Amino acid sequence: MVVKNSLMYYNFFMKKLLIILIVLSFLFSCFYIQENKNLKIYVNLKKKGIDKASLLVFNFKEPSYATDKGKIAASIFHKYLLKSKKFHVISINNNSAWIKLGETEEERLKNAIQIGKKSNYDYILVGELFDYIYANVSKSKVGIKIRIIDTKREKTVYFAEDSKQEEGIDPSFPLDTKLTDKSKKPEILIEEIAKEIISKI
Repeated sequence: MVVKNSLMYYNFFMKKLLIILIVLSFLFSCFYIQENKNLKIYVNLKKKGIDKASLLVFNFKEPSYATDKGKIAASIFHKYLLKSKKFHVISINNNSAWIKLGETEEERLKNAIQIGKKSNYDYILVGELFDYIYANVSKSKVGIKIRIIDTKREKTVYFAEDSKQEEGIDPSFPLDTKLTDKSKKPEILIEEIAKEIISKI
């Protein structure tokens, strides 16, 4: 009788354990599917007290063929940073002088840091829109990297890169029939990237 009860308890325990393992496996697979492999975080230092700090967002550096798109990208990041409430004060500088004054990336970063310092900001955010493609029936693609710098220490505290690509549907009819699903506009892809990158700060 004791052996029978032990076997019943053992079977019940194993069934319960099996159910738990199946549920955990399902949850893990869902997480893995949703993981963005294009998001790369190169620097993510502990930033204690940033909720009391100020941040200045600069226009992003942009490809020569994507005029004013760096300004749009900066505005989108500024909008989602405000929503996140991660910093106490978040402002935007629509002047692209920090890009024009420096020939190398190091010179450009130094320019941006000096502007941030003179304006009494604790941190600055500089970014680069290194890929910007909008195609109606092929692929829209956006690539962005951003850097948050501590102006007092002149040190990068957050550095991330992300890219997204959205495919349209190749048409079976001439384009003038308008029977083609267009790709997402790059601005929508920028918004998706901004939300992902900011969520990791």
